[in-house]
Amino acid sequence: MKKRNSLNYLTACLAGMIGLICGEVQACSTSARPSSPSAEVSRLPNAVRVEVLPFATSDELNAGDGERIQELLTARLAAGRVSPQVRRDEQGDFMLFLGPGDKQKTTAVERSLVGKVGITGRAFLVGGQYVILSKIRGGESRKVFGVIVRGKRDDGLPKVVSALAKKLRSTIERNRDVLAPRFREEDRPYRINQALGGSARPGVLVSCATSHLGSPIVTPSAETQIASLLQVCGFKVVNKEDWDSTSWIRAYLKDPGTPIPDGVKEPIDMLVVGEAVSEFAVRIDELVSCRARVEVKAIDRRTGHILAVERDTTTAVDSSEYIAAKNALQEAVGCVCERLFPEATRKWNAAVAEGISRKN
Repeated sequence: MKKRNSLNYLTACLAGMIGLICGEVQACSTSARPSSPSAEVSRLPNAVRVEVLPFATSDELNAGDGERIQELLTARLAAGRVSPQVRRDEQGDFMLFLGPGDKQKTTAVERSLVGKVGITGRAFLVGGQYVILSKIRGGESRKVFGVIVRGKRDDGLPKVVSALAKKLRSTIERNRDVLAPRFREEDRPYRINQALGGSARPGVLVSCATSHLGSPIVTPSAETQIASLLQVCGFKVVNKEDWDSTSWIRAYLKDPGTPIPDGVKEPIDMLVVGEAVSEFAVRIDELVSCRARVEVKAIDRRTGHILAVERDTTTAVDSSEYIAAKNALQEAVGCVCERLFPEATRKWNAAVAEGISRKN
């Protein structure tokens, strides 16, 4: 009986790894143990940005186990120097990450993993044991590593996921420079400026209300972060302390012909409007996970035409719910701005050039 279970386990593992491997894969053996993960962690000057994608599950597992693995793994990885966020199974991203799919959508997934490490996998039962096959992929290098763990079903899923997190963290740290470039938040403006090039920067008015579900207070956290990035990247940002633009923005969105008040000195060429929301996700031991979603659009003030629309959902983990929510918002805003600013600026400059040529 034991031989049969062992044979079933080996067969399932081989089949699973063949399904996971697509490209250059290096698999970690089940007996491998990190020599000193805490020491390796302490030597890393920057956190590794990890995106945890959904895990597929076999029919014999409970409904929702794939999502539980995703949430548990996110919290466990946060114990080391990784900065995890969760990706929901939207537009078949999970299947695209596992194998070939629609080229356009695959490109979109790969773009979202730039500067990050993507993690996904598959869980199933063999002889009363959990078996989880996980795939680690560098967003830019596209190098792939595989990890396998197993554990008794009676021990519960959290214990197996905890073992998986240790192996994943150890593998990521050992191959840090192969999987992803070192990321620093202060490098984001540099990358945005590189994408903008020598383009003329428009004057911008920002309006983005931020709320945390369960709290009645509406804060300007996302708006402040957007305005800060705009200023660092050379945009002229309207100072809302000198002018409460709330009523004007509301009127403008109904009628783009609404004139700018005479007292406003700064030029308003573009509006960046949207909303941001954060909420408590899950608590595991002493760690709290919060999710945040930011939705923003850039509007050409002269015509009222939408120049670009971006949105992002991220997850952050901390011992404090408030700080976790703030960190999730900061990450989401940064990801949105990195895509929104270059596209909106390019289209705004093209519209200005077209308007000038028509006048001539």
